[in-house]
Amino acid sequence: MERGEIDVIDAFATALDSGDTSELRGCLDGRSLVHMPGGSGLGGDYQGMDAIVGLVDRLREESGQTLRFTSRCVSAGPGHAVHLRGAVSGQRLDRALRTPASLELRVVRGTIREVRLVCDDQRAWDAFWR
Repeated sequence: MERGEIDVIDAFATALDSGDTSELRGCLDGRSLVHMPGGSGLGGDYQGMDAIVGLVDRLREESGQTLRFTSRCVSAGPGHAVHLRGAVSGQRLDRALRTPASLELRVVRGTIREVRLVCDDQRAWDAFWR
């Protein structure tokens, strides 16, 4: 993996945790794609910088700025594949969320090209967002 790719992965993880949308925008482009799992109404694909930043803004707003993805482990595979392992946590209305989760990333030429969120407890994720 190239040094620029490591930097963009670190910046992306930091931006997700802090909610820094300018930092987040610097990691994405019009071809970036985020796959959200589940049946909570958030599930689906979000393509392009504006759609992804809008999703992150919505997640943070609806959780009162409490939603966090804290990564603890990073592994890389062939084809610019990266796996960030950690936890998703937050508060929303009368609900709390804390579940181990992963972000599976594909990085192309220093840009996050594709992201897939994988929650260990998908039911908890869906219930949190209903």
